[in-house]
Amino acid sequence: MKIMKRALILLLVSVFMFTAVPVFAGGETPQEVFYSLDVNKDGRVIKEELRIIYPSKTVLEEKFIIFDKDGNGYVELDEFIEIYNK
Repeated sequence: MKIMKRALILLLVSVFMFTAVPVFAGGETPQEVFYSLDVNKDGRVIKEELRIIYPSKTVLEEKFIIFDKDGNGYVELDEFIEIYNK
């Protein structure tokens, strides 16, 4: 079940990456960026969803730790806004 959920998320992220026009062209609010990253619309951004803006695994790991301030495994809107505005 866990593998299928991960595969579905990766599929959704891939579809988003190829259909977004243009992704983050500038001028978006932090909320708009967050909701565009939240591919499955569950109100949280997981590491696979953040891969859209950080395709390098090393950079993704570093950035995810920064965004996931409470270490619960996902980024919530308030965490994202705080880091995004820095």
